[in-house]
Amino acid sequence: GDGLTCTHTFDQILKMCDTLNLFSPALTPKILHKFCTKVICNPEIVPMCHNKNAGSEIVYDEFLEILCRIATAIAAGEKKGKEKDSKVDDSAEPGDELAEVVDHFLESTYFPAIRKIWHGRI
Repeated sequence: GDGLTCTHTFDQILKMCDTLNLFSPALTPKILHKFCTKVICNPEIVPMCHNKNAGSEIVYDEFLEILCRIATAIAAGEKKGKEKDSKVDDSAEPGDELAEVVDHFLESTYFPAIRKIWHGRI
């Protein structure tokens, strides 16, 4: 290896989502568990912080895919909430591009939450 590989565990991803207040009805720990088991192909992890999750290695590319899935889930939840609050806009495109959804999530949710916690360090 090159010594630069940075990995995470499911517990760390779970704690990150909790710390950044990302959980909602659209993104629950159970939904996050489903995303992670699908991405890393490890059905052994459990949907809570647990010693069994110590071997749930998540490499950078997998972390990015999980982050995209988180963004998509949150965007779907926000869209659902807007549809309840107002009439559906028939002129809207049937689906959002993944890049736009992820960019919106990063700029409006993820980075601001990180900045609040690590103020002045990023």
